[in-house]
Amino acid sequence: MTTFRRYVAIGDSSTEGLEDPDGNGGYRGWADRLAAIVANGQDETLDYANLGLRGLRLNEVRLTQFDAALAMRPDLLSIFAGGQRPSVGRLRLCHHRSRPGRDVW
Repeated sequence: MTTFRRYVAIGDSSTEGLEDPDGNGGYRGWADRLAAIVANGQDETLDYANLGLRGLRLNEVRLTQFDAALAMRPDLLSIFAGGQRPSVGRLRLCHHRSRPGRDVW
């Protein structure tokens, strides 16, 4: 089984957890829930950062969160944005190498 040490979530309000009630009057989004599932499914501690921020479009996520996320050296990274507002035009994605043989955005 794969063990994850660092998980970083980037994206818009969906990643942030906005309007995703936790049942106790607060919010707890899918990324927070995924982090809990991963952490509870392994013996090693999981460091988790959620950089999601409401109102961002996919290109803004790329420009404002992606490099910061990579600087945290995650071995698990999720990217989710743009579900509420489809982007108009094209987004040019560039390739970075996080590890030999593994391409990410």
